[in-house]
Amino acid sequence: MPSVFTPEREADLRARVARLSPEARAQFGTLNAPRMLCHLIDAYRNALGENPTPMRKSVLSNPLVRWLIIHVVPFPKGNAKTAPSFLATQPHDWAADVARWNELLTQIVTRGRDASPQWDVHPAFGVLSTGDWGALIYKHTDHHLRQFGV
Repeated sequence: MPSVFTPEREADLRARVARLSPEARAQFGTLNAPRMLCHLIDAYRNALGENPTPMRKSVLSNPLVRWLIIHVVPFPKGNAKTAPSFLATQPHDWAADVARWNELLTQIVTRGRDASPQWDVHPAFGVLSTGDWGALIYKHTDHHLRQFGV
């Protein structure tokens, strides 16, 4: 599974966000581009411990199910439920929101390359390894960029 901690994957995500416009139309789901970017900001903030979100115990926290979803099964195209705290940030100014997303991605990549990273608990999957965080962040971001055709 690709990881955000791989320089090529990190660069790919940054280039794709740079090509995204606030007017881009979603090919699936209900988010518009500014709202989607803020959703990613909130998800990144969760991983960094800036947006603590209580874990809801479910089948997703089962180690085998968690591994399959993070590393094998594609995210569904549609209206999947998310934690309310992952929709907390409201779009402000497109350029400022893109800059904030880039800043948070830099923090995540730096933490992932650190010898002893500290990650917050994911609200659905629970405690994740650094490798799982890298794969999940890439997969989640890639999913939403594909949502807008970039």
